[in-house]
Amino acid sequence: MLGLGSSITRPPSRFLPDNKPANPQNTRGYVFDGTGDFLEAADHDEFSFDNHFAGSTVDERFSFAVWVKRDDNEVNECVMAKASAGAGSSPAEYRFYFTAASAIVDIHQGNSTTFSRHSAGNVSTTAWQHWVITYNGAPDSGIIIYLNGSNVGTLQTSAGNGGGNMTNTAATFKLGRMDDNDFDFDGKMMQAVLWKNTLSSDEVSYLYAGGNAARDPNFDTTSYTNSNAVVAWYPMVDANGHKDASGADFASSIAFDTTKNGNVNLDTSDDAPW
Repeated sequence: MLGLGSSITRPPSRFLPDNKPANPQNTRGYVFDGTGDFLEAADHDEFSFDNHFAGSTVDERFSFAVWVKRDDNEVNECVMAKASAGAGSSPAEYRFYFTAASAIVDIHQGNSTTFSRHSAGNVSTTAWQHWVITYNGAPDSGIIIYLNGSNVGTLQTSAGNGGGNMTNTAATFKLGRMDDNDFDFDGKMMQAVLWKNTLSSDEVSYLYAGGNAARDPNFDTTSYTNSNAVVAWYPMVDANGHKDASGADFASSIAFDTTKNGNVNLDTSDDAPW
């Protein structure tokens, strides 16, 4: 995995296109009803960003992006997490979820009650929104939250019980649920991507595309150069949208397909951000 000092070899920018749209441009997302609907991928080291250097308190870098449209102002509903059941001793690494009008990112230290927390307020429940989380490995200062291409992580920031220095646990990777039995997401979701690197603000803006298009994270452009850091990409564009579209030989050598749980499936009518 990439450490803070790691670098990636990229082709010269003169050979790169200005943009690469996802194909196809989906007009429907996946619907989650808030009761047992979620996607789940088996545990794998590629989903963990613990640091492998003895004595280091800095984690590996990662980023996550997704389009979401919430149905209402639920108290707790999770977009993405690598965590097990909610007891204090249960394994947990990271999670991104909504609680009422706030978006929250927690970086854990092995269990579900020890974490560093960053949050942003004023979350819409009526419109599609593009959220990006970037983490540079420093739990207290390294989390940035982007909403529709803009950094909103400083709207409200709070510390938890002292997280970071993550532990590689046996927890599965989930979209639409926090742990083994709660915080189910109620709304629509599409274009979820996980990277093992920190996206720049320019890359975040490129992926947002002014809300007018879905970008293909598998291809570098003049504004985006992290295609070979993609761990998994779940377009949620059709009946097979829960499968990893990142392809082998990018950041990972295997595809991390998820399993559909509950009634999660493609929307029955066109409703997309663009």
